[in-house]
Amino acid sequence: MYSLLTDLGFEDVSMEQIGITNANTVVEDFARVIESWEEYITGELATATGQPQAIVDRLKAGFKDHVYAIRSRRGFAIWPIFVASGRKPAAPTR
Repeated sequence: MYSLLTDLGFEDVSMEQIGITNANTVVEDFARVIESWEEYITGELATATGQPQAIVDRLKAGFKDHVYAIRSRRGFAIWPIFVASGRKPAAPTR
């Protein structure tokens, strides 16, 4: 996004990261969001991109591990959200 905004002529472009974790949000809500992505990623998206079964199996294991880390009292999990912003330059005056 930084490159895109810069290439489009935006000024003062900046990037921020918002980290959603099991320490700063409701654990069950966080877990449900991650679980809701599994079928789309390992089903529809994997099929559309022709992923081999071994990759799909690794993705499913990754989702399972992520949700386990979210729900475990000893686990830590994060969902990084990146936010880009910039200022559109003023229109030239005539």
